[in-house]
Amino acid sequence: HLPHIPQADHVGCQIITKRQSTRHGSGPWKAPPWLLKLPRAAAIIHGCLDRFLDKSPSFRNLAKAYDTLVSDIRKQLKEFHTQQVDKQQLPMKKLSFEIAALLQVPNMRQDPVLVGRVRELQQQIEKLQTAQREFRQEQAFQLHLYKAERSSTFHFMSPVPSPLKKTIFKEMENSAGNLVTTQNGISDVLVDYYSDLFAPPSTRPQDDDLSAFLGPLTKDKQLSDRAKVELAAPLHMPTSPNALPFEVLKLAPHKWSLVLELVFTHQLHRHPRLTPLQLVSTLVLLHKKGPKSLAKNYRPISLLNVDVKILISILAYRLQRHIRNIIHYDQQGFIRRSISRRTPSVSTT
Repeated sequence: HLPHIPQADHVGCQIITKRQSTRHGSGPWKAPPWLLKLPRAAAIIHGCLDRFLDKSPSFRNLAKAYDTLVSDIRKQLKEFHTQQVDKQQLPMKKLSFEIAALLQVPNMRQDPVLVGRVRELQQQIEKLQTAQREFRQEQAFQLHLYKAERSSTFHFMSPVPSPLKKTIFKEMENSAGNLVTTQNGISDVLVDYYSDLFAPPSTRPQDDDLSAFLGPLTKDKQLSDRAKVELAAPLHMPTSPNALPFEVLKLAPHKWSLVLELVFTHQLHRHPRLTPLQLVSTLVLLHKKGPKSLAKNYRPISLLNVDVKILISILAYRLQRHIRNIIHYDQQGFIRRSISRRTPSVSTT
């Protein structure tokens, strides 16, 4: 925050919102935890990282190479996931096809041998379905334990939490005061409103102003032991749909640290911005109160990529001595919380 420039805490970032095509279903694909436990998944990640590190000195566009790395890992993991799912479903498909073929035999019900075979196949299908159901229950239990270890507040949750329901936008009021009900019209209203809300002020700080402000704040660059432990703690916020989950980073932490150090150093010292993929986030709207047809009654939540949140955490720890000089006075009420919880505030500076 520069005292002589109003709203300078929002000058450092520019947010551009745009409407995507309407997609139905569970959303973009994400690697399930059970897939990442397989040796093949780890081999895919290590192989991609090794190739990136070996070729990094010859990259002309490091940002593009990094985004390609992330996309390749996602693509190969998704292909591997498809192969595993097909492999798991293959016995069920074979049994179903055999039953269907037997049912097409004329007078099948009058043949005791064929009837016995159909019943045997049905029992095998029931066993497979039971095994799959037990596997899903075990995965759900392991996820429950994992969440309980990451957050103490999870213990105070209801044993059977109520299912979350997505907000359905049935109508939205545009700037002219008219209600629109079409999907494209509602999307346009939301995009226009939040584009104007996130628009940067016309007055931007000059390089001399930033240098004069940051110059006296330059101190040692070493992190304390406590800061290192807290920085290595697991992330608690959901990831952007286009990013890799943090479980992927945990499979090769040393190699990922080399890659991220290389990318962050290159982008922040030679370019004024991060990579194109790192600059993309998903904006989720949470209804606060009031009519749901008004865009102003929703709180926008940006889902950042895991690698960007790692950078934000690093910057937050480096700047924690001077955080009150950077965050606007009206927003300093959030500083008293844990540094891991206030990184989103730092991300807007």
